[in-house]
Amino acid sequence: MFYGLHTAPAALMTCLIFDYDRDHFHFVDAADGGYALAAKQMKAQMAEAA
Repeated sequence: MFYGLHTAPAALMTCLIFDYDRDHFHFVDAADGGYALAAKQMKAQMAEAA
């Protein structure tokens, strides 16, 4: 199993709402490039295992 992890002092939340009752999405990401830095860490794990 591969995973990426990044900690940050703040987070960003984006809500995409089409219908409040059943059609909405919430995206939570760490501030300062959290998603991208976690992906970088995961790719490094995958390369090391190959």
